[in-house]
Amino acid sequence: MFRFIEGMNPVENRLRWHRLQILHLVIIAILNNYGYDFQYTDSQKIKELNNKVQNYVLLSNFREIMKRSKMSNDKELNHIIKNIKNNLQSNL
Repeated sequence: MFRFIEGMNPVENRLRWHRLQILHLVIIAILNNYGYDFQYTDSQKIKELNNKVQNYVLLSNFREIMKRSKMSNDKELNHIIKNIKNNLQSNL
């Protein structure tokens, strides 16, 4: 597992790094929905995360996966993705 993670980087063709970014967003949404109040990630922190990442290559594909997985109605996940898309557009 260590070697798998160690070899990840944002410029490789295998998109492992980008999948990990999406997993991070899903974990944030789960913690926002079901975690303790001190685990909540607000919009400002999501904006800071987006400024560090600056590119979510798989975000548009993830919307389709959300629909197939019946996750498209999740309020927190939609809120996070909307914030990221807005931040990406404002950075252009």
